[in-house]
Amino acid sequence: MVADEVVVAAEPSDDTDISAFDHLAYIGEDVEDLLDDLADEEAYEDMTFEVLTSEGLAKANDEISEYDILVVTAEDGETTEEYTMVTP
Repeated sequence: MVADEVVVAAEPSDDTDISAFDHLAYIGEDVEDLLDDLADEEAYEDMTFEVLTSEGLAKANDEISEYDILVVTAEDGETTEEYTMVTP
């Protein structure tokens, strides 16, 4: 008799690394453009994104300014990373 194979479900990822994506190139562009382009990146398909003002208020369909904050939430829904939009 052969034992049934045990399949272990993978835990949701806590990865929030988008360092390969040039998010700073979007300063002066619309928030929607940045969010759409991030959504199109296969490497980030399990992450969610939000743009906040430097004061922490939600920003939608506005132009991205320096010091706005890109918030990346990992697949696990708990782990977040904030990227400040500053021209290098």
